[in-house]
Amino acid sequence: AKEDLKVSYEGEEVKVALNGQYLLDGLTAVNQEEILIKLLGPLKPGLIKSVGNDEFLYLIMPVRLG
Repeated sequence: AKEDLKVSYEGEEVKVALNGQYLLDGLTAVNQEEILIKLLGPLKPGLIKSVGNDEFLYLIMPVRLG
C-alpha cells in the first residue's frame, strides 16, 4: 500500500518504506492529534513522539525495498 500524508517538515525530503501495521500501532498508541515523526534516512530507525509529552517514544524500523 502507499499513503500520502499532508505534513510540515524540516530538512531534506526522505522517502522511507515502513510496515503499515507497525506504523499504525505506534500512531494508535500516541492517541493525540499532533505527533512528531523523526526520520534520518530511508534505512535508519525512525522515532514517533507525542508533542508536548516526553513520556511516549515509539521506535520503528524501515523495510528495505528490493
